[in-house]
Amino acid sequence: MGFFDRIFGRKNVEQTEKQEEKIYSIESLEKILKEKIEKFQNEIEPSLGDYHRKILQQNEKIKESLKKLDVAIPKERVDEQLLFLAQTSRKMFKNKIMRMSDAINRSTSFDFSNFLEYYNNCFMVFEQSNASALNDFRSVGLVFKEEGNVVVQRMKELKGLLDDLGATLKKYNETYGAYDQALVKVLELKKISDSLKGDATKISEMKEMVNNKKEEIDGNRKELENLTSSDNWKEYKKEIEERNKKSLHSEEIKTEINEMMSSIERLIKKTQKMIEKEKTNLKYRKLVEGYVKNPFGTLLNDKNEEGLEFLLKYIKKFIIEKRIESDDKTAKKFIVKIDDWLSNKTFNRLKEEYLNSTKDVKKEIVKSEIFLKKSEIEKRISNLENEISEITKNLQEIETHSEEMKKSVDVKKFEIEDKTSHLLGEKIRVNIT
Repeated sequence: MGFFDRIFGRKNVEQTEKQEEKIYSIESLEKILKEKIEKFQNEIEPSLGDYHRKILQQNEKIKESLKKLDVAIPKERVDEQLLFLAQTSRKMFKNKIMRMSDAINRSTSFDFSNFLEYYNNCFMVFEQSNASALNDFRSVGLVFKEEGNVVVQRMKELKGLLDDLGATLKKYNETYGAYDQALVKVLELKKISDSLKGDATKISEMKEMVNNKKEEIDGNRKELENLTSSDNWKEYKKEIEERNKKSLHSEEIKTEINEMMSSIERLIKKTQKMIEKEKTNLKYRKLVEGYVKNPFGTLLNDKNEEGLEFLLKYIKKFIIEKRIESDDKTAKKFIVKIDDWLSNKTFNRLKEEYLNSTKDVKKEIVKSEIFLKKSEIEKRISNLENEISEITKNLQEIETHSEEMKKSVDVKKFEIEDKTSHLLGEKIRVNIT
């Protein structure tokens, strides 16, 4: 049994297999893992602090050696070109090493994940600085050999500290990472579980809403049934039927008048042209023109049918004078028809009959209270049906989402049970309520 086994209380596999299953809720398993991670953090924090202090101290030594290198002068006479190159390279070399120094001086906490990030950044910058400074150091090492070697030695010592810390962090990370990964999976499962609980609540509430609205619809339909079977409704329906009959009769009269006018349409047009040409009795000219364009509408507006009587008499006059109808047989028929209309006041009678039949129809129909009540109930039913349709659509979406989530629960449960069983040395089962 290793050191970390003792710290976290892990037991041998043989012992685990003999033990009975332990059932944990998601919340209790989350708590255990967090306690393990906290315990681990407390165990390693002093060690991380020691490493950090050593690295900072080493960094100060490097900075001190760079200061000495910066003011160093050759111990022996050197070629001027080489000296110039070394002096130029010395500045570049120093700047590259200082980038690494700045990374080390960056503040950090001793939380394991934060410190691991800090270390990785320091190591990456160290490697970059080391590689990029190599060419610059070639001339610097030749001209300022003693000071340059001190810098190199300090860098080697820092590299040793970083490598040692890296190995330690790797060992720590095997334990921390395992618990952290397990905790992440537990939190994911908890999120899914909470989502499923929320979905279950919504589904229950929405189903209850649908049932309540269906009951409302049933109540409204019963109310509608009672209303449409009442004596008031039957009376209302009877009134509507009577009104429709009157409306139909008025349409029949209108058709009859239009057919009569249509039978002399050709004669009306010819007579209108001749009256216009001869400027005969201009008083009725507009009415005559109206009987050409809109016979029925003009008749309704023709007071006492004076315009129509004037027109019919002139048609008869022009027929007799053979100015608009040359065929004697046809002319005689038209004269008989016109005389019949005028003597019997046919158009006057039909007009009065039409106006009387449309009197009620033309009035603005004020809907009765029972009709408005029926419309209100029907609207309520329609609105409730639309609401049920919308709720049902949303309900199906939630149920589909919930079923998809349930499929992932079993997979995640197995992963967590397997991982935590090895970590905690117990045969663990997760209970999701």
